[in-house]
Amino acid sequence: MAATAIFSAAFYALAFPMLLPIAVRAAMEGDGLHNIFSIITIIYLFSLIFFHRNIHNTLIRSLTLQLENMDMAKALEKKTTK
Repeated sequence: MAATAIFSAAFYALAFPMLLPIAVRAAMEGDGLHNIFSIITIIYLFSLIFFHRNIHNTLIRSLTLQLENMDMAKALEKKTTK
Protein backbone atom coordinates (compact mmCIF):
# COMPACT_ATOMS: atom_id res chain seq x y z
CA MET A 1 0.00 0.00 0.00
CA ALA A 2 2.87 2.38 0.70
CA ALA A 3 3.94 2.20 -2.93
CA THR A 4 0.67 3.86 -3.93
CA ALA A 5 1.28 6.86 -1.66
CA ILE A 6 2.31 9.16 -4.50
CA PHE A 7 -0.74 8.47 -6.64
CA SER A 8 -3.83 8.70 -4.42
CA ALA A 9 -6.22 7.36 -7.03
CA ALA A 10 -4.29 4.09 -7.10
CA PHE A 11 -4.51 3.80 -3.34
CA TYR A 12 -8.25 4.37 -3.24
CA ALA A 13 -8.78 2.06 -6.22
CA LEU A 14 -7.00 -0.66 -4.26
CA ALA A 15 -8.12 -0.08 -0.67
CA PHE A 16 -11.88 0.32 -1.04
CA PRO A 17 -12.58 -2.65 -3.35
CA MET A 18 -10.28 -4.78 -1.25
CA LEU A 19 -11.72 -4.06 2.20
CA LEU A 20 -15.32 -2.92 1.81
CA PRO A 21 -16.66 -6.22 0.44
CA ILE A 22 -15.07 -8.05 3.38
CA ALA A 23 -16.69 -5.67 5.86
CA VAL A 24 -20.10 -5.83 4.17
CA ARG A 25 -20.04 -9.62 3.91
CA ALA A 26 -19.09 -9.98 7.57
CA ALA A 27 -21.84 -7.54 8.61
CA MET A 28 -24.41 -9.54 6.63
CA GLU A 29 -23.74 -12.61 8.80
CA GLY A 30 -25.44 -10.86 11.67
CA ASP A 31 -23.79 -12.47 14.68
CA GLY A 32 -21.63 -10.64 17.20
CA LEU A 33 -18.26 -11.95 16.10
CA HIS A 34 -18.80 -11.03 12.45
CA ASN A 35 -20.13 -7.59 13.40
CA ILE A 36 -16.99 -6.94 15.43
CA PHE A 37 -14.85 -8.14 12.52
CA SER A 38 -16.74 -5.80 10.20
CA ILE A 39 -16.21 -2.82 12.51
CA ILE A 40 -12.51 -3.62 12.88
CA THR A 41 -12.18 -3.85 9.09
CA ILE A 42 -13.78 -0.41 8.67
CA ILE A 43 -11.49 1.03 11.38
CA TYR A 44 -8.53 -0.51 9.57
CA LEU A 45 -9.66 1.10 6.30
CA PHE A 46 -9.92 4.52 7.93
CA SER A 47 -6.50 4.12 9.54
CA LEU A 48 -5.04 3.22 6.13
CA ILE A 49 -6.61 6.36 4.67
CA PHE A 50 -5.18 8.47 7.51
CA PHE A 51 -1.67 7.07 7.08
CA HIS A 52 -1.89 7.30 3.30
CA ARG A 53 -2.71 11.01 3.50
CA ASN A 54 0.19 11.64 5.86
CA ILE A 55 2.68 9.72 3.71
CA HIS A 56 1.33 11.30 0.53
CA ASN A 57 1.66 14.82 1.91
CA THR A 58 5.16 14.10 3.23
CA LEU A 59 6.33 12.72 -0.11
CA ILE A 60 4.86 15.60 -2.10
CA ARG A 61 6.42 18.15 0.26
CA SER A 62 9.77 16.36 0.12
CA LEU A 63 9.79 16.34 -3.68
CA THR A 64 8.74 20.00 -3.82
CA LEU A 65 11.49 21.02 -1.41
CA GLN A 66 14.05 18.98 -3.34
CA LEU A 67 13.17 20.79 -6.56
CA GLU A 68 13.27 24.16 -4.82
CA ASN A 69 16.68 23.34 -3.36
CA MET A 70 17.98 22.34 -6.78
CA ASP A 71 16.78 25.66 -8.21
CA MET A 72 18.40 27.58 -5.37
CA ALA A 73 21.66 25.69 -5.83
CA LYS A 74 21.69 26.48 -9.55
CA ALA A 75 20.97 30.16 -8.85
CA LEU A 76 23.74 30.29 -6.25
CA GLU A 77 26.15 28.57 -8.62
CA LYS A 78 25.37 31.15 -11.32
CA LYS A 79 25.93 33.98 -8.82
CA THR A 80 29.26 32.65 -7.60
CA THR A 81 30.65 31.97 -11.09
CA LYS A 82 30.05 35.55 -12.25
